[in-house]
Amino acid sequence: PDAQATVKVADPTLNEDLARWEAPGLVASKLTLLGPVGARTTGDTKATAHRRPFYVELLAFLVLHPHGVSGPSIAEAFAIRPERVRVDISQLRRWLGSDPRTGKPYLPKVEASHDPDSPALYKIDGVLCDLDLFRRLRARGQSRGADGIDDLVTALGLVSGEPFTELRK
Repeated sequence: PDAQATVKVADPTLNEDLARWEAPGLVASKLTLLGPVGARTTGDTKATAHRRPFYVELLAFLVLHPHGVSGPSIAEAFAIRPERVRVDISQLRRWLGSDPRTGKPYLPKVEASHDPDSPALYKIDGVLCDLDLFRRLRARGQSRGADGIDDLVTALGLVSGEPFTELRK
């Protein structure tokens, strides 16, 4: 019972996020990792049309680093020039658009840090990801014991194939 209460308090938006994920129309930008990697966004689809697989991977990279990633770290991970990171992040920001609930961009602009030991970080905020929903459902399901079976079944329903497949070469 203590675990169930703790999990419920720690994740009050799980049902709302799950409803947005399952909505028949696109009500939020979404990233799929539990199967072929893909994304659907609410922003400008022309912004990334010429290099969509690259931008999907950049989005996945940022989502998988919820505490943020510095520009130099992105440049190193993607083997691109540091100057190019700003351009690619700007295109990704246009493609993602804004969260309809808050009106704020899913990928806010980075504010320069005045502390040289704390670089400015790019962070995704509000993009739904099947992997995140899976983890949250599993935690809630486990915390509820036998009553949590529906959460566990729902979590498994998010898996659409072998995770992290169909990436660019």
